[in-house]
Amino acid sequence: MRPRWSEKAIDVTLELEDLTDDQRAAVLSLVEYVGPQLEQIRDRAIEERLRREVRIARAMAEAIVDGYASAKSMDEETWVEPERDAFDRLDTQAGTALRQLLTPDQLERLPRHPSIGTQVDPKQDPKRASGKNAGTGSKGSSGK
Repeated sequence: MRPRWSEKAIDVTLELEDLTDDQRAAVLSLVEYVGPQLEQIRDRAIEERLRREVRIARAMAEAIVDGYASAKSMDEETWVEPERDAFDRLDTQAGTALRQLLTPDQLERLPRHPSIGTQVDPKQDPKRASGKNAGTGSKGSSGK
């Protein structure tokens, strides 16, 4: 599964050169909380993904015969990342803790996230962007 914001933010935080000993100790305590929580959520998400894959594969096979009616009848929950809400809650909890521990300058060096008072950059995460044309455009088109 993809790395979560909380993991990336904690990794960046631990690499900050101006992190005090007290801040480092508090972040390491946060790691002890976030790590096991992520592991539990990931385990549940993987189990759910495996369960859903069978339904999705069956629906797609039936779609050949029924003109995608079976796939269209599947609820939104089928297509949403398993445990997304739990991952989001944990990211928010980690962000809230980091916001209390770090200085504004240090927070600015972390990946963007609403829980630390920064907005998600639509160019980095078009799925979370809002607006009429959010998430449109081709993958990998960075203009380089």
